[in-house]
Amino acid sequence: MQGVPQQDPLAQLNDIHTPPDVSYWPLDWGWWLVIALAAIILIALIVIAVRKHRHQRARRMAQKELTSITADTENWPARLNAVLKRTAMAYCSQEAVASLYGDKWQQFLKDALPNSTARTATPGLKRLSDLRYQALPPDSNDFTTVHRACSQWLKRARFSHLEEYQHV
Repeated sequence: MQGVPQQDPLAQLNDIHTPPDVSYWPLDWGWWLVIALAAIILIALIVIAVRKHRHQRARRMAQKELTSITADTENWPARLNAVLKRTAMAYCSQEAVASLYGDKWQQFLKDALPNSTARTATPGLKRLSDLRYQALPPDSNDFTTVHRACSQWLKRARFSHLEEYQHV
């Protein structure tokens, strides 16, 4: 046996065949569930965003109109008050809001604001109410104060907690 050359035993081995790569398709049922849930959540977020955008339309239009009113605008106190009232009627019952004037209107404006904003905006809104019935033309300092208060009211007013004024 010594004269017979020995063959290398490793040379007789065949190469290892690797299995084919795992395919991503078809997906397992768990991935389909994740995709379905993500699609439902995405659609819900889009629907909510569209509804909110439509709901805020009256407020956006009022803010645009508010920027067009200047201290030189004829009878600006009445115009500013009309913008606030139209906006309030878009979100609350028209019958309930249209009949408000004087102290009741002031209370409505104050109640629609969060407490932190109400403290800063109420003096300007009160001044607006006083200026509407003055015979003398108001000065530009009054305009700045009132315009800022109206702008704050349009940005921060919350109508959802005013149950007695809601649509019937």
